[in-house]
Amino acid sequence: MSPVTGFDSFTLQPNETREFQTAWNMMNDNGTIWPTTDDFLVSPGIYNVVGEVAIFPTYRRVPVSVSINIVPEPTSILLFGTGLISLLTRNKQKLKN
Repeated sequence: MSPVTGFDSFTLQPNETREFQTAWNMMNDNGTIWPTTDDFLVSPGIYNVVGEVAIFPTYRRVPVSVSINIVPEPTSILLFGTGLISLLTRNKQKLKN
């Protein structure tokens, strides 16, 4: 997925709001759009996403930002823990032999 989510044009009246949502595959594009071979999955943590809104007809740009907290799903933590226990058990058995 490209870091640019696309453009949407709409008009807001005074005191009117609009919400924008988009799906993110949690991949870091590494600052490049092509090639995609340097992309990688982001780690859990808090990320600040910064963008801007262009106000027409003056084309004045207003910065917007949002914080995203990425928390691993419980299944991922369980699988990681199971794998870690398996590795530790295997290493202990090798040390005994």
